[in-house]
Amino acid sequence: MACAFQRDKEYSRYRSVIKLMKEEALGIDCPVTCITCCRCVKSCPEDALSLTSKGLIKLDSEKCTGCRTCERVCPVGVIEFDEAPLFCTNCGKCVKACNLRALSLAECADLPVPPAEKDVESLTPVAKRYRWVLGRATELPWVKEEDVRVYR
Repeated sequence: MACAFQRDKEYSRYRSVIKLMKEEALGIDCPVTCITCCRCVKSCPEDALSLTSKGLIKLDSEKCTGCRTCERVCPVGVIEFDEAPLFCTNCGKCVKACNLRALSLAECADLPVPPAEKDVESLTPVAKRYRWVLGRATELPWVKEEDVRVYR
């Protein structure tokens, strides 16, 4: 909510670049964020996306035609459209707002490796997020591999 409020001055989980995925049966409540794989930057036909010196994705809204290619190629499903795609600005409001201290600003070298394009190309953004979260679920001590297989 802090993410959306920082940008739009309204609380909206849909306007946040952090997507929260919940799976009650497995006890998972997990934020999904950009992993800076740059597939969106490389695939943009209008060169509307670029990578900043701080490792963030930057949108040139004047070049963006709304083709949604970036949304389709995002392997973890965090790019969604309103009038334009939404990207993290690394403002840190989410980190400050998280009362559990579960979020931190990561260095690009610490980010996880994205799934192969062929594994996610036909999935919706929500399905990509679930696949990402379930793929990392066994890192939680209370989640067993056989439980995750039921959900995949």
